Amino acid sequence: MEKKYRLLLFSNTKSSVKEVNISKVQIYLITITAFIIFSVFLAVGVSFLSDIMYNFKLNAIRDERNNIRNAINLLRREYDNVQSRIEFLAQQDEQHRRDLGLSPLSTTAKDIGIGGGVDIPSGKSEFFFSEQEIVSEIGTEKLARLKYLVSSEEKSFASIYSAIKDRNEMLRYYPSIAPVMTGTLELISDGYGLRDDPFRSGEKEWHDGIDIRGNIGDPVHATADGIVTAIQKNYQNELGIYIVISHKSEKYGYVTKYGHLSKVESGIKEGSQVKRKQKIGEIGRTGKATGPHLHYQIELWGKTIDPIIENWNQNTYRKFIANTTIMWDNTKK
Repeated sequence: MEKKYRLLLFSNTKSSVKEVNISKVQIYLITITAFIIFSVFLAVGVSFLSDIMYNFKLNAIRDERNNIRNAINLLRREYDNVQSRIEFLAQQDEQHRRDLGLSPLSTTAKDIGIGGGVDIPSGKSEFFFSEQEIVSEIGTEKLARLKYLVSSEEKSFASIYSAIKDRNEMLRYYPSIAPVMTGTLELISDGYGLRDDPFRSGEKEWHDGIDIRGNIGDPVHATADGIVTAIQKNYQNELGIYIVISHKSEKYGYVTKYGHLSKVESGIKEGSQVKRKQKIGEIGRTGKATGPHLHYQIELWGKTIDPIIENWNQNTYRKFIANTTIMWDNTKK
């Protein structure tokens, strides 16, 4: 006979007692059923919590990707801004190089294209957009090209600065003013080249410079920076008292000569360094002269040249370089 268990149920409202007999098998069945129900509720709860956690992480990933996407687009806008600025600098650079006679750059900002949004690779979910692909979308290659262009512009600016520095130095040693500051072209009594010999009627002679009329004692100025290489104080030679100045002739080729002086300025001697517009002497009529005047002569690489060219500018300068003809800033202004 199967053993049974007696279960007594007491009521709170009534004084009665209810008796229930339960077999051992029934107890087992109730226990198993309760366990199954508990397990089902536990599984449903765990699944629900997992869904909540998954969605939370998914949203966090989406937010992170959106932040990355926005950062990339911000970088692209910054690239566009930098590119525009470099394009402007490149245009200025090309103009400056043309002005200085330098060869153009081989690479310009026009060679670089930067812009556009972030593209998700084909077949990829935005949640599987790898870090490597993100870096690629940022534009590593374009950034490298941009850096290369900036480096090129920096080198170009360095060469422009060097060219300007050299040009400024060259202009210091370029005879660009009249030696007699009060003089004008109308005061030139004899020009450069073949002329009538003032001492032999009817004959011609070659004149290596120009003669500028003046009064004895009028100041004579150096026409460019340089070093006094010779001073002749013999009244009887053809140019009488004269001064020779080298304007860094070993590099730029210029030498100027000032003849028929009445005196050499105190402190001026061979080896003296002089500046443009510095007084070096005074007009006279020493040597072979018919009246008081200054003989002004320019040599370029050992060859005398005509000192007078009006309207000095970059074009006439380049023409001078090509034809070894000097531009002289007269004082007509």
